[in-house]
Amino acid sequence: MADEQSLENFLHSLEAASTRFRPKSSELIDTGLRVVELYLGAAECDRRAISSGTSSRLRKKLLSISGFMAEEAMNANDPKWIRASVLLHVIEDFTDDFRENFRYLILSNHAAVKIGVNMRHLIGEAMAYSSERTSGFLKVFGDRDDSLNRLGAFGVVEDCICGRFTFKPA
Repeated sequence: MADEQSLENFLHSLEAASTRFRPKSSELIDTGLRVVELYLGAAECDRRAISSGTSSRLRKKLLSISGFMAEEAMNANDPKWIRASVLLHVIEDFTDDFRENFRYLILSNHAAVKIGVNMRHLIGEAMAYSSERTSGFLKVFGDRDDSLNRLGAFGVVEDCICGRFTFKPA
């Protein structure tokens, strides 16, 4: 019960946070990571209720945060950020336009390649927590030709500013 309330509190704090600009501190992605951890520990019926009850505003923020996590994965050389990034898509549940999800998954894929993580393996792990719809879209993404899952396919490039990797429009 306490974890369910904590998860709801963390989700509310993410919904209230601004994702318009890249965060200057790690607070936003740390909160996102905590949301993922609590989500994974929740009962399946609670996970489904959370995914189905997520507002449109929060869904968009989860996608943005997944992109910030992909950047952090490259900067920290830590696969936990890519895993969490993919799992935010599970929470978001591909509710709106799957192409938006793919756009952000491409960032995670790029980060995975850069730090030597098997993205298909992470997708397979995430599918265990996914709805049928989300599993289907994750499978499609993982099975696509690699050329479609590159930054250039969505007009994005990697940049390095002050020693930190970021993504920006091409």
